[in-house]
Amino acid sequence: MPAMRDLFRPGPTGRPMPTADAIDLVSYLQALGRGRRDVWAELRRTEPEIAAPPAGGRPLFGRGETLYTEHCASCHGGSGDGSGEAAPLLLFPPRDFVAANYRFRAGGAGRPPGDTDLFRTITIGTGIGSAMPAFYWLPSGDRWALVLRIKEFSPRLRGKGIEAPPRPGGEPPPSPAGPAVPSEDAARIARGRELWADLGCAACHGADARGLARAAIGAQWADAAGVPVPASGDLTHACAYRGGASGPAVERALFGEGLAMPSYLGALPREEDRAVLRDFVLFLRDGRGQAAGVSLRAAVRNRG
Repeated sequence: MPAMRDLFRPGPTGRPMPTADAIDLVSYLQALGRGRRDVWAELRRTEPEIAAPPAGGRPLFGRGETLYTEHCASCHGGSGDGSGEAAPLLLFPPRDFVAANYRFRAGGAGRPPGDTDLFRTITIGTGIGSAMPAFYWLPSGDRWALVLRIKEFSPRLRGKGIEAPPRPGGEPPPSPAGPAVPSEDAARIARGRELWADLGCAACHGADARGLARAAIGAQWADAAGVPVPASGDLTHACAYRGGASGPAVERALFGEGLAMPSYLGALPREEDRAVLRDFVLFLRDGRGQAAGVSLRAAVRNRG
């Protein structure tokens, strides 16, 4: 949290006094949490629409350059290497676009990110534990321009233009964006709870699915680029799903590449089991596990 000294002026006694802007900002911050508290959770529960990309070329690159300088360079740096002026203020380093080792992508191990992966991350951000905001409010053409500009930083991605296939290779088939498990389907919930216990999910996410701190896990995780990553997330709130909290996003996390989060594709060869685990995570995501009295602790204890 940087100092915002420009929001204060010396008072009569020499002590700093808040300006009108400071008072307005405090009022806004105090208003957060009232009314539609989970507006961002609503956004992250939904798979973002991937609009058709505009024509590429120099005009689109130029637009991306302007947008990057305005919105991205302060963190990611003018050369895209993650060394922007604001980078030292962040708990976790900004992504290095030159190395292009991205955590959130649909492809398999060793594959570069798809353009839709970059577009998706720009659109929804990366949730709790990261300073990467959502730029959903930018027109889709501007977000595609940023995709093109970001790719040009990387020797292995530059010069390839923009491709936006409906389904990048290796991406799981689409799933419902919203809740997928009726609360009255006790048998399906119970099966999902069994899979949770059998796969040892609580070892990282905690017996109550609210996540564990690094000290509790006993691990210091880093991604493929050596960048440290936060401890395991809270699965009971959509904003803690850093790659998105829609059905397809949960599938990408459970059965995709697995950098810090391992892939369970091989552990669950049956499509039905994969669907049940995905739906159970969505059940936890909406906080219905606590409301329905689902005891994850008991499940872990019985498996232990």
